[in-house]
Amino acid sequence: MSQKERDIAALAKTIYGEARGETREGQYAVAHSVVNRFHSNKSWLKGDTIEATCKKPQQYSCWNSNDINASKLQNAGAEFYQIAKEVIDGHHHDNTRGALHYHADYAKAAHQWADNKTPCATIGAHMFYNNID
Repeated sequence: MSQKERDIAALAKTIYGEARGETREGQYAVAHSVVNRFHSNKSWLKGDTIEATCKKPQQYSCWNSNDINASKLQNAGAEFYQIAKEVIDGHHHDNTRGALHYHADYAKAAHQWADNKTPCATIGAHMFYNNID
């Protein structure tokens, strides 16, 4: 499997684990925030590949071994692979306005990093941020 195929697979699984209950635009938004993070200059947030960025410890909860979604990632279907491929290939506009971070709106208390920050986009149940240092 090529690195691009591994990147697409990891991103598809991340979309599934983080946003499978969201609208299609919400799923694209999660994908964009991951790819934006990979392309950022913030080395502490990303890996050397999109796959490594998805799997970076403590960044995307669905990859944490103790997360309920970790055991379900293999269930990501073709639609999640299609979203991942479109975002990686640049065939879908970034609907997050450059977000590198997000959290579910119902989990804000667990994300103090977002205190006093204004989301750059709210899509479905996720709030996206491009102003977190």
